[in-house]
Amino acid sequence: CFPMTYDTKLLSSYCYPIKKTWLGHAYRQCLESDLLKGNLHFEFDTGFERYNDETQEHEAAYDAYMTGVLFASAAKFKEILDETGEKLNHTKEFQELMKEKEDKKVDKYEHRKKINQLKNEIMISVREEAKNKKIETYALVEHENKAVVITEK
Repeated sequence: CFPMTYDTKLLSSYCYPIKKTWLGHAYRQCLESDLLKGNLHFEFDTGFERYNDETQEHEAAYDAYMTGVLFASAAKFKEILDETGEKLNHTKEFQELMKEKEDKKVDKYEHRKKINQLKNEIMISVREEAKNKKIETYALVEHENKAVVITEK
């Protein structure tokens, strides 16, 4: 029926803002992550207001919703990371740092520190740019006794 299946537990284990991969904890980490904050917006459709105040873990519809949030967060994280890597590789400063490494003219610790600092600066700018590309959840609806998360760009 579906062309691909994604294992959100496996995806979240590769998503560094997520430290613990059980569903409820991973869900909360996605909502609290500084890297993802402001990039994704989730809200409940009318009829699902009871979920606004507290979590309803282990209820099938809410677990499906948390899984959707986790999947969208992992996708957004990957988007930010990929774009950061792409921009990093094209900066003059990064190319100079890589040349220094090839020439073995630099202390490994200091070199790694400079690369990480540059990467963090770029990631912050990419994260801010990504805020303009939001995935909005506009409905969590019952369909054939299943909860369905419908998204719109």
